[in-house]
Amino acid sequence: TPPPGGPPPPPCKYHLAAVIVHLGTANIGHYVSYVRSNGGKQWYRFDDDVVTPVTPEEATEANFGSGATDPPAGGGLGMMMMGRSALNQLRSAYMLCYVRDDEWEVVMNVTALDDDVPPHVREGTLEEAYVPPQTFSVLLRDGDAESRHQGPDLG
Repeated sequence: TPPPGGPPPPPCKYHLAAVIVHLGTANIGHYVSYVRSNGGKQWYRFDDDVVTPVTPEEATEANFGSGATDPPAGGGLGMMMMGRSALNQLRSAYMLCYVRDDEWEVVMNVTALDDDVPPHVREGTLEEAYVPPQTFSVLLRDGDAESRHQGPDLG
């Protein structure tokens, strides 16, 4: 808000700090996040328990739709059978996170991060935190086909 009678402030400038991407269709999919770190110099992809450095192009330009015109045959079931490769063909940025230019250094400063992370989180290991998904085979009513379900529940 400008002071009364004063000139208006200059327009704010923003920098892209994170991108949440949906892989798949409206019926089935998976989410990954791309986040800038190291003072905004490096992009990282967060995909469940796997974090990998990526290029700025992968984090931003590669997430404007896939160019594919049709999802795999069979809809959601077809995508489940094809796995992550099918999901990766259909990708779109879902949410963008921007940081205002005059707050960039404060937000991207990770030097004091150790003080903010609780000790039990800092000392944890991947083996303690990760529980592999369980796979169940379910016989369908007609008795002719099997379907695979991954996850802790069948509800």
